[in-house]
Amino acid sequence: MTRSAQLAIKRRELQLRCALQRYEIAELSHDFEARLTGVGRVIDIAISVAKHPIAILAAFAGAIFIGPWRIIRWVSRGAMLFNVARQVQRLIAK
Repeated sequence: MTRSAQLAIKRRELQLRCALQRYEIAELSHDFEARLTGVGRVIDIAISVAKHPIAILAAFAGAIFIGPWRIIRWVSRGAMLFNVARQVQRLIAK
C-alpha cells in the first residue's frame, strides 16, 4: 500500500470520527437547550408573578380559604400524576 493510500484511509477515518463527534455534540446541546427552555419558563412565570403582587395575595387568601391540607393533597396528587406522565413519555420515546 502506498503512502498516499494510507493517508487517504487515515483521512477518511478522521472524517468519520469528526462526524460522529459532531452528532454527539448536537445531541448534548439539544438536551441542554431543552432544559434551559424549561428553566426559562419558570423564570418567566416568577417574573410575571412578581410584577403582580395582587396575584400573590389572592393565592395566599385562596390557600387560607380552601385550607392547607386540601392544597397539600392536591399538590401531592398532581406530583404523582406528573411523575406517571413523565414515565409514560420516557417509555414512548424508547
